[in-house]
Amino acid sequence: MSNKYGFFYRLYAWLYFLVRLQLESLENLLTNWGLKDCRKVATQLPTSLTGSSNFTVLITGANSGIGKECAKHFLALGATKVIIACRDEAKAQTAIEELLKEVGDDKRKNLIFVKLDLSSLESVREAAAEICQKIDHLDVLLNNGGVMMCPNGWKSVDGFEYQFATNYLGHFLLTHLLLDKLKAAPNARIVNLTSIALLAGQMDFESNFKHSQKDSFSTYAQSKLANHLFTVALAKRLKRFSSGVSVYSVHPGVIITELQRHLDLVTYLSTSIQRWTAISVQLGAQTSLHCALSQGPEVSSESGYYYE
Repeated sequence: MSNKYGFFYRLYAWLYFLVRLQLESLENLLTNWGLKDCRKVATQLPTSLTGSSNFTVLITGANSGIGKECAKHFLALGATKVIIACRDEAKAQTAIEELLKEVGDDKRKNLIFVKLDLSSLESVREAAAEICQKIDHLDVLLNNGGVMMCPNGWKSVDGFEYQFATNYLGHFLLTHLLLDKLKAAPNARIVNLTSIALLAGQMDFESNFKHSQKDSFSTYAQSKLANHLFTVALAKRLKRFSSGVSVYSVHPGVIITELQRHLDLVTYLSTSIQRWTAISVQLGAQTSLHCALSQGPEVSSESGYYYE
């Protein structure tokens, strides 16, 4: 190995070690929030659907990346309805055609597009109302869509910081509006995508989440920490009322997808190093699928846990 590449390799190895060390201290982080350490590792990819005979799935941001890969897997397993909820209808239709090439055009009747802009609370309400008209129950809600490290100063149409609005507030409201449909399904699952970045997150309650933090990464980390705190709190409430609905946080791993489209030059260069060891979208989707579909006691009894 040349000295040039050897330096980058050692640098990446050291940074990776520090991240893993931080992850091992997740218990301390959660303890500081008065929460329980619930870190788990996904071990297998489900090969069948269990639950209702008319299996229905909703995936936000399913036009690319992990969401699209999960949609393909649900279709391949025989899901009756796979709802692709995203902002750009043209991209969604392109994704649908690409999915049909892989799973067969006979699955066209099983794919449903719903327009959803997670950064707009009005759009979330409209999408939820449309979804409720199309389904009588929901087996899996995969809150997958999101943005990463948008320029500081971006705000949603409702005046909230853009990353917080898209990654957290939109999914929070969507989940609330679809809870009755989830409760109508046997053993429904909610999967919230978070990130290892939550370890760097700090909740800025004083700003009412209307302003960016010191940098775009800190703002992103806050939104992902909020997703996990929401998961833990929702799990407690759902269990208290014996709803039959389970909820999980998922860190899919380091994956190069469209999520990185807003990275600045310095961050992009550091991400380029990560490409050497980044996992594929197919592998990254397995954690979400594991939490959405696995029926063993090691998963079904662990609502509120953090999976990676």
